[in-house]
Amino acid sequence: MTTVVAVPARTAGAVGRDVATLLKLRIGGLISLTAVAAAVAAGQHDTRTLVVLAAAALLSSSGASSLNHWLDRDLDA
Repeated sequence: MTTVVAVPARTAGAVGRDVATLLKLRIGGLISLTAVAAAVAAGQHDTRTLVVLAAAALLSSSGASSLNHWLDRDLDA
């Protein structure tokens, strides 16, 4: 006997919200803003450097968040 289960199609908005939740982009944005503010307070005013700093902070924060979710997947089940 074969059982067929219908899975509803996921919209792009739902997938985007799930990814934003997984990567914790709001927290990453706050970390990036804090890093840029600290760099400006320290005297760094080069726009390119500040953009690279913000992107690096956001990517590292998001990567750490997704790694944490992956490592804790057995605890969250």
